[in-house]
This record gives sequence, structure tokens and C-alpha cells, in this order.
Amino acid sequence: MFASQLSAAPLTLAERSKSKRQMLGSLPGDWREQIVARAVASRSKHALAIAVLSLAGVRPEELAKGVKLSARGDQVCVSISNAKQGQKTQSQRTISIPCEASRVAKYLHAYASKIGSNAQVKISSKNALRNAIRRFGERLFPRARSAVSPYAFRHQFAADQKSATQDSVHVAKALGHSSDKMQSRYGSASQGKSGRAVVVESTLEPRAERAQQLQNLRARSREQQLTRTR
Repeated sequence: MFASQLSAAPLTLAERSKSKRQMLGSLPGDWREQIVARAVASRSKHALAIAVLSLAGVRPEELAKGVKLSARGDQVCVSISNAKQGQKTQSQRTISIPCEASRVAKYLHAYASKIGSNAQVKISSKNALRNAIRRFGERLFPRARSAVSPYAFRHQFAADQKSATQDSVHVAKALGHSSDKMQSRYGSASQGKSGRAVVVESTLEPRAERAQQLQNLRARSREQQLTRTR
């Protein structure tokens, strides 16, 4: 009985994050584009929200608050009100993605250009969005359907940023974290599929805690090597 209780115990946050990172490897390189294309073709009411998830890696909670879009030249800008202000994370961030990055970027740029300054994407139900994404995932990737969820987009976005830059503070800023430590729970650089998003505005500069930890580890390693050679 005790063994069965252990097997049924809920996963911790770190365990869930690790599982999601691993699941990304079961999806094709263009899995986000395929889901957005299917949502648009089926005229899903969640098409724009799924496109924003795909392009900017926002949290579902941030879509519930409303995300603003704007077209600036050949780039689409996504302005996000942070969903975790109570945890001292940045209250606002704006990221910019060139249209040449993907068809999704072109799609959102066209929408923002058409609507103008009032362009906004907002969801009324996180559950409805999650269910819609799961349905698309089941139809498109039946063998990897469990890998597709709203947060899978965020994990993939993090992987994209990590593959494009070694600047951990930039990755934290793009994700809306107050520190660069949290990104270790998100996708790895080897899973990156596309280029780096540019953070054009942010109300908080993330702390370089992870970068400092790595620097300290390297310093201790050098000291140990010198001690051995003496």
C-alpha cells in the first residue's frame, strides 16, 4: 500500500519541469508552426493566443491578463504584463521578433498592422486554451500528444533563447524572471529550434545569480588545480 501511495504522489515543480524538457525531444522541429497553422485553418477562437504562446513563450496567466501586440517596421512586438508580480518578478516586458523568424511572426505582424494600436490578445479561460492545444496535439502528433501543452511553448521558447545566446540574464529577461536561476527548469540549448528574441523594454533587470554561481565554481576549480600542482 505504501508503495502504491508513493507511485501516486504528485510530481514536484522541478520534476514536472524536467519531464516537460524531456518531452520536447519527442516533437518535430516545426511542431509549434504546425499547431498554429492547424488552429488558424480551423478558425479556432484560440488561434491568436496559440500564436502568441508559440512566438513569445508567455505564461497562460499572462494571456488571461491580456497581451498587447504592435507592428514596428518589419518586427512584431509583444508587450506582456508579468503574471507573478507578487514574487518580485518584473511587472512588464516587451520582446521584439523579426517577421523573417517564422510564419507565426508574419501572422501576428499582419494582425497587429490591421488592428493598430488596440491590438490585444486575451483569453477568458486557461482550461479552454489548454484543452484546445491538447486536441491539436493529439491530432498532429498522436505518438507525442502528452508533450503538447501551453507550457511546452514556454519551454521551447526558453530553449530557443538558450541556443541563440549564452547570456543567461537575457534569457531570464525574455522569460520574465527576476533572476537567471529559474531558467534551469526550462528547455535546454540543444532543443532550440529558432533564433533569439530581442527584449526591447523591461521594468526589471534580472539578477545574475546563476552566472555568479558558475563564476565561483570556475574560480574554485582553478584554485584546486593550482593546489594540486604545488
